[in-house]
Amino acid sequence: MKNAWDMCQLCVYDVLVMEGRLFVAFVALVLSCGVRNVMVFSKFDEKYSLPELLNELKSFYSVNFEGQQKTIFSKLSKAQRENFTAWDINKET
Repeated sequence: MKNAWDMCQLCVYDVLVMEGRLFVAFVALVLSCGVRNVMVFSKFDEKYSLPELLNELKSFYSVNFEGQQKTIFSKLSKAQRENFTAWDINKET
């Protein structure tokens, strides 16, 4: 997402750098459109904006300890549970 807003400065000195920035902006646009489509389909766009939703998901994490097969997950907030349900994501995977 950050790189989508980083495109306002296209003054670069190398063609490859410009092409790389354009590619990253294109990938960010495709991903953000996919997220927005899921948000509209699951009615999240009425509650959250895209940056708010990503900010809410940013606090989710998992911890793997070396030598253990079990993964420990952070506690989910209500918004995270709703978002995982909308995306059909199982927290245990």
